[in-house]
Amino acid sequence: MAEEKDYTNDSQQAALAVLDLFGRFPLYPFSITEVQEHVGISRDQAFRTLWNLARAGWIEEMEKRGYRLAPRLTTYAETFRRDIAELAQTYLERGAQ
Repeated sequence: MAEEKDYTNDSQQAALAVLDLFGRFPLYPFSITEVQEHVGISRDQAFRTLWNLARAGWIEEMEKRGYRLAPRLTTYAETFRRDIAELAQTYLERGAQ
């Protein structure tokens, strides 16, 4: 069996861990220090990760209060919910025929 190559990227893993943290507490405004401590990354990496996520629209900076999830994520969640409901409706209609 061939050895599986590891494509893990520390910066991407940090961004995903930060999004996971924010996803568990969507309305809580996290400071850079809190992100650093919860995720287990350096303060510099926490800042860069937050800056990039904010620039991409995934989180937003709340003036002097920290960062929190941006509404963009709720848009994706609503699209997912709607698509699942439509798919379920299609299967229900097929089953009724």
